[in-house]
Amino acid sequence: MTLLIVRRFLYILCSLVFLQQQAQASIVTIDAAENIYGAGSSILPGGGLSPTKIDLIPNVSYLTFGAYGRITINGGGNRNNPDGIGARPASSSNIGYDSISGIYAPGAGYLVGLFVGPNGPLGPKPAALNFTPGAIGTSFLSLAPTLDQTFFIGDGFSQGQQQTFFVPNGATELYLGISDAENYNGQPGSYRDNSGSYTVIYNEKASSVPEPTSLLLLIVSFFVIKKLSGKKKQPFPQSELHSFLLP
Repeated sequence: MTLLIVRRFLYILCSLVFLQQQAQASIVTIDAAENIYGAGSSILPGGGLSPTKIDLIPNVSYLTFGAYGRITINGGGNRNNPDGIGARPASSSNIGYDSISGIYAPGAGYLVGLFVGPNGPLGPKPAALNFTPGAIGTSFLSLAPTLDQTFFIGDGFSQGQQQTFFVPNGATELYLGISDAENYNGQPGSYRDNSGSYTVIYNEKASSVPEPTSLLLLIVSFFVIKKLSGKKKQPFPQSELHSFLLP
């Protein structure tokens, strides 16, 4: 009975380590005045608030999002959702700032993201992604932006299917915020009349390669289980493991 309990514990421990490495979900609130072009800097070109910074988990491969709420970026004249639907213009654009790219997309006030490396935005400005119809659009199922390249997130779904956002090599941080400009086009600005917020649930999906500490734990647990298995003919049934993991 003691051996069975030990083996059961080790199976559960290994499974929990694996599951923890695979996904982590969190929730943040993004204010309508959060200026994505202030990512990684104390400078906020065009005013507003600093964008929300998320430290990425080790070995993260991609993220998924779910966003809801309504904001106004013209003093209450119009209220739009995370996809930018409901805003006054049919489309909007931004030229970006310093090493951070601009963006083209339908509507305005949409939720955007930006991956950066450990030293923040650095080097030449990447090309601006175009999410208007006829270009990338907003109905993509997956997207792979580069470092420092502003990208459209919206509500994180395309026709009911959750979109996948791949993390570029070297990224250690993700910033979430709003792209805004005077008269909806041009350089960053006009954050002064923005209000409201989005609630964003994001899920980080890690690669299958565990961190060194977790890997060592898995290896040790494997050999302990193997040793115990040699002393007992009946293996620990998977159905029992599932009963421990499921509520």
